Amino acid sequence: MQEENINSDLSVALKEKDSLKASVLRMIKSSIGNKKIIGHGEISEDDILKVIKTELKQAIETLDALIANNRDSKEQEKKIEIIKSYLPQQLSEKEIKELVDNAIRLTNSSSISDMGKVVGMVMTQAQGKADGSVVSKLAKEKLL
Repeated sequence: MQEENINSDLSVALKEKDSLKASVLRMIKSSIGNKKIIGHGEISEDDILKVIKTELKQAIETLDALIANNRDSKEQEKKIEIIKSYLPQQLSEKEIKELVDNAIRLTNSSSISDMGKVVGMVMTQAQGKADGSVVSKLAKEKLL
């Protein structure tokens, strides 16, 4: 489904001569194609989301490098916004805190050694709508 959205949006971007959006969507489409080759054909929606998240992470790293070198970053910021539009709406920090509290309660966690169980449960419940580093940070704060 997400792949179909990308393909149709790419067609629209090409018709509208939106070269930046077309470029970003081609990059994502290419990465999905590479993942299909590795996976011998079809890939799941989760795999597609992972590909998009990887592209987002790389785009953010590029943005950080541009900023560190005092270079123009406006185009890169636009690319990041385009990539983000293909990811599910992320949970707020408050919603993640509630999931962490619930996971701690359900797993009877009481120390930092239980952090893996808590983070794993939250990430499963969040279904790609939460950043793992934020979940880890919040779980660590609660378990210390």
